[in-house]
Amino acid sequence: MHKVVNTSIDVKYRHAGNVIAYLTVEFEIYRSSTRLFAVPRICVEDRRLLNLPVQFSFRVQEEVVMVSEPGLQEIVKQLVENLKTLELIEGTEKDYLDNNVVYGTEELSFV
Repeated sequence: MHKVVNTSIDVKYRHAGNVIAYLTVEFEIYRSSTRLFAVPRICVEDRRLLNLPVQFSFRVQEEVVMVSEPGLQEIVKQLVENLKTLELIEGTEKDYLDNNVVYGTEELSFV
């Protein structure tokens, strides 16, 4: 596994009174074969607040994104957009995540 890039995104969360707020989170992105790993670089308290795992993985192939854990699609969408902007993954005019998010684990095959 090798490091690809550090990138930051704003992650949405809700706090008291059902108020929506955002917290900027820096992620280290690693690649291992066809899988990308995102590691949030935040303290344990913020990770709990945002309900983020220590790390999670996703794959991008043929305009389909496979996310390792449900509930992370918005975060992965932002990460994929950043990676496309940095030209670290190939993109087309069609957004990777328009109705093409597939949740699963390594055992799932691409759609």
